[in-house]
Amino acid sequence: MNWFKWPWVLSAALGLPYFFWRFRYRAPAALFPRAFEDAPRSPRQRWIQLPNTLRFLALLLLMIAAAGPAWDRKPTRQIASSIGIQILLDRSSSMEIDDMLYEGRRQSRLDVVKRISHDFIFGDGRDLPGRPSDMIGLIAFAADPVTLCPLTLTHDLLQPALVSIRAAEGDQDGTAIGDAVTLAAARFELTGREHGGSLKSKVIILLTDGENNLGSRSVSEAASLAQQWGVRVYAIAIRPMKEGDVAQLEMGELELLSLETKGMARVATDGSALRSIYSDIARLEKSNVSVMKTETNWKVFSILVFSAFAMLAAELFLNQTWLRRIP
Repeated sequence: MNWFKWPWVLSAALGLPYFFWRFRYRAPAALFPRAFEDAPRSPRQRWIQLPNTLRFLALLLLMIAAAGPAWDRKPTRQIASSIGIQILLDRSSSMEIDDMLYEGRRQSRLDVVKRISHDFIFGDGRDLPGRPSDMIGLIAFAADPVTLCPLTLTHDLLQPALVSIRAAEGDQDGTAIGDAVTLAAARFELTGREHGGSLKSKVIILLTDGENNLGSRSVSEAASLAQQWGVRVYAIAIRPMKEGDVAQLEMGELELLSLETKGMARVATDGSALRSIYSDIARLEKSNVSVMKTETNWKVFSILVFSAFAMLAAELFLNQTWLRRIP
């Protein structure tokens, strides 16, 4: 939830304490002997600062209203008009190797994949517009696939899940591509049953630097299930190159996986190549990006403004009647 559309307006509230102090202090019109200081105070004397307090609170409420209390209107589209995207990230130990060039320096394969996947989901203001209206899920896999975030339109849940991915160690290490693709495809089926319909488009984006070497499902079996359930697989092979190397375009099972599911297979040799592949996928899987809107909460705005003017009216009334001061 976005609490305010223009939160910078609230900085004006920093000057209110001085305003309150300035109008609260007023030099007395006449000085009285000290003997009168201990005299009991009348009700009027005890409430003499009420008008200034009301003015202070009214200004504070008006500033809050001017900041634009807001709320996110969540998409209410039918599942049949949604694109579902499952992102499968390889977290085997080899993904920790620092040999992938991105932004002028070599970084670990996993770090680059995570950063560019983040830009694909949330947008980067350049070639990746983001996927605000898609249902997106996140699965990380090594020896076993783990669902870090099920398919969701609440993309705020994806960011901490993406950041939390770490390379596998010990018995957890391996590359179970077949199991990961099978799990992702099965989750599409589950989502369709829960919502009583089928997604407009079902896509798996698979990012791995290895070949299937563990798991109960082979890549061929996973491809058959994905094809049966109408899921396309975009397979991206992470293949960083050293200086003088020739790009290896042979992708083996990954290419067969994408062909059988009518998807796409590409090789990413560095971060720029991976970003370009993601950009191609964004163009192929077009979605309605205008459904997410942040709107001013006019009900809260009206209550704040009405309350502020009521306090100002009360201040004016008290200053002209019971708490009137005569210089």
